[in-house]
Amino acid sequence: MRDPIAGTAMELARVTVMSPWGFASLAFLLAFALAALLLRGRLRATTSVAALAAALLCTFVALDVAGPKATAAQMRRDADANVTAAREALAWGFNVEVRTELDQAEAAFRRIGARDGLGRVQLTRGDLERLQGRLAEARTRYAAAAQQLTTLNHGEAATAFLRLGQMETALGDVPAARKALTQAIALYRRNEDSSGEAQAKLADGILARQGASLAEASALLREAAALFAGQNDLLGEARAMLELAQLSQMLVQATEADQRADLASGLFERANVTFGVALAHLVKADNLVDKEHAEAAENELNEAAAIIQSLPEPIAAAAHFLGLPAVEALRVRGDTDELDANIAAFPDYQIEARTLLNDIGVRIDRSRWDASRAH
Repeated sequence: MRDPIAGTAMELARVTVMSPWGFASLAFLLAFALAALLLRGRLRATTSVAALAAALLCTFVALDVAGPKATAAQMRRDADANVTAAREALAWGFNVEVRTELDQAEAAFRRIGARDGLGRVQLTRGDLERLQGRLAEARTRYAAAAQQLTTLNHGEAATAFLRLGQMETALGDVPAARKALTQAIALYRRNEDSSGEAQAKLADGILARQGASLAEASALLREAAALFAGQNDLLGEARAMLELAQLSQMLVQATEADQRADLASGLFERANVTFGVALAHLVKADNLVDKEHAEAAENELNEAAAIIQSLPEPIAAAAHFLGLPAVEALRVRGDTDELDANIAAFPDYQIEARTLLNDIGVRIDRSRWDASRAH
């Protein structure tokens, strides 16, 4: 537990000693010691008293000047800790705790005028709204965070643009999504953040593929796959390879589509993401349907369906695949009534993961129908 009194006292001592007045106080104390050692008689007494008085005066001034600075510095550290705690609670689905931590952080950041801190609070509030399924509100938070953090040239501006692009995608505004993702890519590259750049290129490549901008999609997805591989990010590389497999299928490159789906499946297995393995089976099934290999397609579909049905927490698995908090539902550290009320307040929690699961079910049914017609 953080002790604000002890923390402020330590910061006050540090700021006092390191200030110009603090250095002056130390110098006069040194003069006092030298006078006591080297001088004699009335001169020693006069010099010692003068040096000690000057040291005390400088110390009082240093304390007076350092007090507000020390308090602000400690408030900053506590507020930063609140944001960290909020993000940790978010990863476990404790949305009520996230709000509490962010409210405390925002109050402190406003008091000390820390605009970068307020931008980070907005970014994390966007993550909270996203978890709770309020995507329009999340988009508003991410847009505000992107504007604030970009103005300050803050490193997390790139993440704000990435998530803004993801929200625009979820809400169906493709031009706005691609604009935000382009900005995210540029900022991540400037920050030399290969992991973030890969995430942004993957998101942009998916949009390009879905919009039939196939050459652009190929370039973005290949670059994303290479960046993920360089970071040893198996899940990211697998997702990029899966998208490339679907791209090959759109280009009627059946052999390459199968090869890429197999590569993606292997990467998903190494990453222990069986949800992704199911999606690789779906890509292979669609490819087989296109080639009118109905029985083989049905086998792939059965494999995919079996994996999805075997997942103990399918929402959490889908969320993990998407890079979201891997939780099945919202959580509270309280009784069942509090939990029920929390979930009732946000019925669309984890809506992106739940939408993905629904889309997979529809896709399996459609592919089964297509396979039956191919007999």
